Amino acid sequence: MNEAMSITDVSAWVGAYPFRGIHRSSFDDLEAKAEELGIGRIVVSSFENLFWENNLDGFNLWWQRLTGRNRFEHWPVINPAMPGQIKRLKELIEEAQPRGLRLLPNYHGYQLSDPCLENLMGLVKDHGLVVQVFQRIADERWHWMLHTPAVEDSDIVSFVRNYPEHHILISAMNQPNILVEYLADCPHLYVDVSRVRGPVFAVEQMLGNLPANKVVFGSLWPVQIIEATLWQVQEARISEKTRKAVLHENFEALVGSEA
Repeated sequence: MNEAMSITDVSAWVGAYPFRGIHRSSFDDLEAKAEELGIGRIVVSSFENLFWENNLDGFNLWWQRLTGRNRFEHWPVINPAMPGQIKRLKELIEEAQPRGLRLLPNYHGYQLSDPCLENLMGLVKDHGLVVQVFQRIADERWHWMLHTPAVEDSDIVSFVRNYPEHHILISAMNQPNILVEYLADCPHLYVDVSRVRGPVFAVEQMLGNLPANKVVFGSLWPVQIIEATLWQVQEARISEKTRKAVLHENFEALVGSEA
């Protein structure tokens, strides 16, 4: 990957968002935007994979369309509370070989402390997968006729405390500062910047409180526009070494280190 393309977006989505229409939310749209902005790699899942009752069919629908499109890294959304999901996940890991998976407990009706997580976490540990947890992907007011609050801070804290050796990425968290002690103590725990809000100095403040080697770039596209968050990192008053780490190198450390 050349210098101009050394940006990784860890929290993108594609497909049909069920609560409101989003103009231009396909893989083609995302790839065009990535080309424009110099984003070399995108970790992505589909809204169908999240919201369909047969959610892993939603993963397969989009995974088949990604053959040969090396910019994208397609991670499945898993619902561990769904009967039979772990069995299907084992098959999916063998076939698709993802480097990580995503959990959104608030949409699937479980908590990160529930027993249904135990088998899943054992499986991902065996395969060295990253577990990405989203606190929210949109403000609750976006959820037409559905009340879906964000995952509680306390639930996220308990989760990272219970699995200190796992590869975990916490995304779309409003207050990642509450994880500061765990980021320092847990070797494979990271957070993204997708809900960092400025307009100025927000990234500097975040990196002043959190270990800079544990922060990665994420956009929450298409719910949020990529430029808004990317600009904050690119224009932040931080060293070029730290900027490169947040935009690309920290993610490679997360997925490349041994479980």
